[in-house]
Amino acid sequence: MEFSTDINNVMYVYIDRKKKFPVTTLLRALGYSSNDEILQLFNLIEDVDVAKVDLAAYEGRIICSDVVDKKTGEILFSNGTVLNEDHIKRIRKSNVRKLRFLLQQGTKSRSSRRPFRRTRCSPRRMP
Repeated sequence: MEFSTDINNVMYVYIDRKKKFPVTTLLRALGYSSNDEILQLFNLIEDVDVAKVDLAAYEGRIICSDVVDKKTGEILFSNGTVLNEDHIKRIRKSNVRKLRFLLQQGTKSRSSRRPFRRTRCSPRRMP
């Protein structure tokens, strides 16, 4: 198996140097069934406690899981929503306690992993 990324930072896997497919397909075959599990595997999610932070600092960030009001069960925002001022007001009025944001390039995660680079990794073949 070989892993590579393209210019858009999409990661692919090659099997026997013949077939190229997204690495998410391989990960799903290995048991990572949801997008959240795959994002957590690469430490690309930031969990935020709404009561402890100023949400205005997170404006413009992408929410990476559905936001559900615990009281009503209503889905306030779906996966992929970009946080704006109206969303912040709605969150403050609801019973939402935690939000999950997608880490942006340049945002430091807790483990300080570097973002993917365009590289090709494979074991060396002996002649």
